[in-house]
Amino acid sequence: IHPAPDYYSGPQFKASLYFEAGSYAALILLTLAGFGWHRSNQKRAWDMKKNALALQGVNNDISKLNVELAENMKMLHAAQDEIIKKGRLAQMGQLVATVAHELRNPLSAVRTSAFLLRRKLANLPVSVDTQLQRIDNSVARCDAVITQFLDYAKSHHVEFSEHDFDDWIVKTVEDEAQKLPPDVAVECHLGLNGLGVSFDQSRLSRAIINLLSNASEAMVGKGDDPAKFACKLPKIVITTRLAGDRIEIDVCDNGP
Repeated sequence: IHPAPDYYSGPQFKASLYFEAGSYAALILLTLAGFGWHRSNQKRAWDMKKNALALQGVNNDISKLNVELAENMKMLHAAQDEIIKKGRLAQMGQLVATVAHELRNPLSAVRTSAFLLRRKLANLPVSVDTQLQRIDNSVARCDAVITQFLDYAKSHHVEFSEHDFDDWIVKTVEDEAQKLPPDVAVECHLGLNGLGVSFDQSRLSRAIINLLSNASEAMVGKGDDPAKFACKLPKIVITTRLAGDRIEIDVCDNGP
């Protein structure tokens, strides 16, 4: 059945044409909108993936930094423990050296007194050899114990560092001279002319300090009674010199 010839020029046909054209246009618009939405979703998904990768990279960097921080903290704690340990060992060494020095002085007096008693009583009808020998044996035992303590307290590792030797010894002597009785004069005769020397400061300063304190005690005792001084003008002279490939240090006094 065909429509009437005037149908194609009538309003009904034109309306159907408009409707059909509008449908195609709407379909095209929807299709374009769908493509745009799809592209937008793709871009959004790509951006999200890119951001996720970037975030993962940041997380990996943070994890790596945390591991490095933990390792550094571990190393720092180990270093602190080592410093504390060395500090305690150094303090113990100084304490033992001081105690040993303070004990050996009276022991030397006991040993000397026993020797003098033996000599004075040699021609007398008095038999005290057993008692004097017991004193000598006891002093020797105490001296051996002190030596063991000193050996234990000493560091087994010599720690070398280079310094201008004359400057170092002047500072060491000045610091120790302030602790000596004021009647003891201390002089330094320097002969190294700024020579740099590598040595263990702790051990050498301990030796110098012991020599100075021993010399002072032999000359003036505690320094509180001039009548007991062994010499009128007590003086200690420290001399440094270069002897071939060696450094020489003299610590001399004018006491007994």
